[in-house]
Amino acid sequence: MAARRCFPRELDIGKHFAVSRNQVRNALTSLTAAGLLERTAGRGTLVREMGDWHLLDPLMSEWMTGLVNLDPQLVRAIYAFRFSAEPVVAGLAAQAAQAEDIERLESAFAGMESSAGSVDARAEHAEYDVAFHDATYRASHNLVWRQMGHLLRPSIMALIHRSQHRTDTLDDSLTRHRQVLDAIRNRDASGAESAAREVLRRTAIDLGIVN
Repeated sequence: MAARRCFPRELDIGKHFAVSRNQVRNALTSLTAAGLLERTAGRGTLVREMGDWHLLDPLMSEWMTGLVNLDPQLVRAIYAFRFSAEPVVAGLAAQAAQAEDIERLESAFAGMESSAGSVDARAEHAEYDVAFHDATYRASHNLVWRQMGHLLRPSIMALIHRSQHRTDTLDDSLTRHRQVLDAIRNRDASGAESAAREVLRRTAIDLGIVN
């Protein structure tokens, strides 16, 4: 087990960032509640191991939006969860999607197409890509999956940004997303599950998880 690192003292943090001690304490309380820190009287504050972090905590999810370089272990964990969850969600969407759900998927995919050709539009493309996945979760019309989609949004965004910067063209990704859209349109649950897996297989290649 790796040794846990000590965290700086409250006074040192306040001095470094030029903030009050109350602001430091509030920030540390939030970090502790999210599982990143452990605070014990007499022992100070320690950084907890990643396995103890509350990755689906709304605050943690929000913080992850701003991360540029995710730990490889975290990348693999997020990817593994998506690979097990999103094909199921796509299958449910194919069975439950209503007209407005299809419109959201079509709109997000149209945005992906329009922004795919320019490297300068990669950030815009990523937003549409996330919107496509969000629309898929919503189309399941399952309350728990919809909430999971909301909590996972920053994580999905982080993986999309990371994978896009490792590939020169988005043509293959577009083809795979189109297959998900077509399967959901056609009420083909098994086809939607298979297509969603293929989207994620491409993601794994772009992330360097598989060759």
